[in-house]
Amino acid sequence: MYEEGHTLELRIEGADPPLVVRVQARPVDFSLSAVMVVDVLSRPDETPLPSKAFLKLYDRRYATEYRKKQRLEDWTPELEGKLVEFSRSGAAQSFLKRWQDDDDFDDDGSWGVAEKEVCLWDTLNDDFETEVEVYEALEKHQGKLIPQLYTTVSYFTDPDNGGPVGDSPELFTVSGILIEYIDGFRMSDMYIFLDRSEWNYIIDRAVKVTGAILNRSNVLNQDVRPDNMLVSRDENAEQGYRIVMIDFGCCRLRDDDETDAEWGLAKQRQDEEGAMGEIMKIKLKKQADFVVEYERPRTWCMYAEGTLPTTTTLAGPAERSKPPGAS
Repeated sequence: MYEEGHTLELRIEGADPPLVVRVQARPVDFSLSAVMVVDVLSRPDETPLPSKAFLKLYDRRYATEYRKKQRLEDWTPELEGKLVEFSRSGAAQSFLKRWQDDDDFDDDGSWGVAEKEVCLWDTLNDDFETEVEVYEALEKHQGKLIPQLYTTVSYFTDPDNGGPVGDSPELFTVSGILIEYIDGFRMSDMYIFLDRSEWNYIIDRAVKVTGAILNRSNVLNQDVRPDNMLVSRDENAEQGYRIVMIDFGCCRLRDDDETDAEWGLAKQRQDEEGAMGEIMKIKLKKQADFVVEYERPRTWCMYAEGTLPTTTTLAGPAERSKPPGAS
């Protein structure tokens, strides 16, 4: 499944006929989701889409990192058969509802592989919904500092080749997003693609892009790292490089009742800008004996207990009269 050359029939809600894509490449190993470069072969009527895009599917079967953390065995067709039986028995729907509604509902040792697959499906679906919410919250950056989100999609895995799957067909439906294809490389690999003379500039730009995206948003990115920053050559971009942040599945949005102090402290602890720069600083020193020199932003340090800002933030003087990210 999802091998190069494989054709997928996807659904866009409210649109017909289906969106048909062909897997062109799998640029990274599947870990939390299945990410592929796809060619768009046919699309629903009046749905403008490019000929090539990134497809990200939140498929529990191939969420290898989740499966490892939750001590689930690798997925097999035999395991999927047990989930189909659970759904056909009529018990899957009530189990899923209780799992979603009861915070104290947990494995007492009686759960089998089918129950655990239901929970994993729900976890992946939550990640999908979060990523879509983040793309919507960061809409003004789409197509610029983050990829353009074209559409959400769903893919029915058809585990029994057209046979009935019981009372919970959603458990066999994978949610996903189709986003802008960016021909570039991960910033963590830039020592392979770029001359040393450009490294410092790229890191500094990436830190500033991180701040530009996140500082005045209601988004807290809990997975800021160089692997999630793409660098692509673009003659229309500053110094010929476009820097783009990707992967927003591990984010959270600011709660409606979260105060500036609470939000600022969460931002300070996460240190999104610092994480982007400091990881590369350590990586390049270790791999290439290269010393990164840049001013590490302290945008949120005013919220650390007992401290005051000690360095210039990315915000301008007029903006600093209001805390970054405040409503």
